Amino acid sequence: MTTIVLTREEAKILDALRLVIRECDLKIELLGVESHDLDIALDDMTGQQFCDRVLPCLRKTDPLCSYKVIKSNPERSKHLETTKLEILGGELDKFGTPSEDAYGRDLTINSLFYNVAADKVEDFTGRGVMDLKLGKIRTPLPPLVTFLDDPLRVLRSIRFAARFNFELDEELECVASVDSVKAAFETKITRERISQEIQAMLFGKNPARAMCLLHKLGYWPLIFTRPVSAQSVKDFQVVCETLESVNIPEEGERRLVLVAGILYPFKKENDTVLGSMAERIGLKAMLKKVKALYKAIGNTFVQDWYELNKCTLFGGLPCLFNESFRVEAGLAFRDRDFSLSAAALFLSVPAPSVQQKDVFNAILKSISLSGLLNLKPLLTGNDLKLEFHIVSGPRVGELKEAMFIWQLRNPSGTKPECIRYLRELFI
Repeated sequence: MTTIVLTREEAKILDALRLVIRECDLKIELLGVESHDLDIALDDMTGQQFCDRVLPCLRKTDPLCSYKVIKSNPERSKHLETTKLEILGGELDKFGTPSEDAYGRDLTINSLFYNVAADKVEDFTGRGVMDLKLGKIRTPLPPLVTFLDDPLRVLRSIRFAARFNFELDEELECVASVDSVKAAFETKITRERISQEIQAMLFGKNPARAMCLLHKLGYWPLIFTRPVSAQSVKDFQVVCETLESVNIPEEGERRLVLVAGILYPFKKENDTVLGSMAERIGLKAMLKKVKALYKAIGNTFVQDWYELNKCTLFGGLPCLFNESFRVEAGLAFRDRDFSLSAAALFLSVPAPSVQQKDVFNAILKSISLSGLLNLKPLLTGNDLKLEFHIVSGPRVGELKEAMFIWQLRNPSGTKPECIRYLRELFI
């Protein structure tokens, strides 16, 4: 018999359920890791009937406990009606009988049930526990049957293989690549479901391996409408490896790097195409920052500065900006929609892997020491209008731009000196 240790949250939910269990044979699926939802299989009633019976009692434990019914939709590979119960911050889904549900699952490792009454794991396919031990991604039924039933399971197979560092079953790999499965993938699966899976891969564990498997099985063109080269996939892997080796603690910045990395092969596409690709994976909201990042790391100044200071960078010492570089750097980094850490990471990617971390830290240190990021204007817009006797209009913008460039060239310059320069320039 296989036993497991429940998390505190799972134990609370099961204790609440035991208050209402009588003769009902109830089994709960458990993946063996912390999860945000549990699945319940019922032998002799529907999920809605079950919820109607147990809700009054469950509300003694959680007054906010509620449920909703999700209708079946075979045309979109949603074959079973399910009932989603929300309790104690978790979610429980109710299906049919345990055996039917186990064989209808995407993978054998996801078909294991926890018997509440007997406190044991039940493996109805006879392969779930073994595949967990072997590190194998396999379907309960023949892969063609499972994938044609719901083609999204191809992406789920890839995601779980990357997440747990498991191997795909050889037959599964072959079947996932056949034309009939890809055709079903394009016609039966909503864009929303695909984007959810891609985001789970991208922001989950081992995104580089997930993207390699997407490329290997031929699903990149189906998701992004554009093929990518093997080199582009390798480049994304380097981005992921660099991200793991450097210190970018903010989750938002880490996500920006990953989104910019996966869209990087398409950076030269026009805004409409790039926007469409970002939208297809549900990440169009991040596109503005991604484009700003591409603009920064593609700036001639940035590339020249990196090349000229490469030797110093590898030594881990700060790089100094001369006047010309300060002006170009200030203009390049003025748009702070992009993350400075993200830009430094992309610049450090070309370095040998053993030195990427040092290059990343040196770039951040160099730019910070230059004072560019803390540059404050010596005169406000109102100061300029009073000093030059003008009203709001394009002249104010021209003065601000000239003042910004002057300050970049003269980091120790004073307010009177700046005014004198602007008078000579505009009067």
